[in-house]
Amino acid sequence: MRELIDLTFLALTSFDVDQLTEYASRSKFINTRNKFIFDDFKICLSKYNMVEYATPLYNYMIIALKRHFNYTITEPRSISQRRQELVNQEELVNLLKILCTENSIKSISIKCRKSFPQKSLVISNGVLINSIARSAVDSIWEEVERLGLNMFSITKNEAIEQINNQKDVEWIKRWMEEMGFSDHEYTSFTLDKVDSILKSANWRPVIPNSSEKIKDVLIEEYIYDHKYSLPLDLATVEKILNAIKAEKSKRGRKEDTLVLKSIAYSLAVLIHSEAYLKNESIESINDIPISGNDHYFIHDVLVFFGLMETYKDSPKNEKILKKRINKILHDNNDQSYIDDIDEKFRILKYDLANPA
Repeated sequence: MRELIDLTFLALTSFDVDQLTEYASRSKFINTRNKFIFDDFKICLSKYNMVEYATPLYNYMIIALKRHFNYTITEPRSISQRRQELVNQEELVNLLKILCTENSIKSISIKCRKSFPQKSLVISNGVLINSIARSAVDSIWEEVERLGLNMFSITKNEAIEQINNQKDVEWIKRWMEEMGFSDHEYTSFTLDKVDSILKSANWRPVIPNSSEKIKDVLIEEYIYDHKYSLPLDLATVEKILNAIKAEKSKRGRKEDTLVLKSIAYSLAVLIHSEAYLKNESIESINDIPISGNDHYFIHDVLVFFGLMETYKDSPKNEKILKKRINKILHDNNDQSYIDDIDEKFRILKYDLANPA
């Protein structure tokens, strides 16, 4: 059982039991450990038959708490900074739009320093205005390119079409070799062939027995590596402005931090881990639905470590408890983390079923 717990936490946190113990024992965690008593935590877990997981889970939570509270301090600041960046970018690109619009500028007013007798200088000469405007357009566009605002990703449908039509054979060759596939027929590769490739003797996939997952990863990475730049014209400027406005219009910071959502997801994975690893018919650990007992387990651990107010003691509150946990898990938009955990547990399950 100890070995299975080691492997489980290695997949879940990238640390085994001893590494979690060593790291959580460092001096910077002393105050947190004194605040949350381990023996009390074991009593909390006894209700869910999870006492064997007490030591690594306790140490994981001690470490995660530090990340959570650091995030609550830095996240509002980073969101505010990003919003200000977007405001500045929108102002910059709006100015570019004005300068690129023919006959939009009739005069230019330049504010002079206080030492000059004139407070401002107005230029109305058309030749000078055009010269200044061209210079300004060049400078602004250079900044737009530096910020990558004119770079856009291809769509999923475009990626699928390009992959199936072998538009970038060298990229496909490199990606397939990195995934463990060795073959010379890259020029005829299509997504439909992934299933047959999986069955071939030459295929040793990083993600075992999951053709749909391999296709999704391939498409996602192809999109990431195949961004395209747009030239300077009014259509491009409008596209950039629309992209900035779309990001600005996204909802602000939610009540729960990304770290808290990741902790809740980790707890859901942990309580399902043994059932998943022992059941060959369950393809992904994310396929196991959250039950009532799972809600209470996640709730009690979060409450124990002060990450959530208690929702127990009445039938009404227990309904709210389930909705609250479901919302935290549903709102977890760190898809890369979820996918990473899914892959690690798939590999662990495969290794346990196929010992060397």
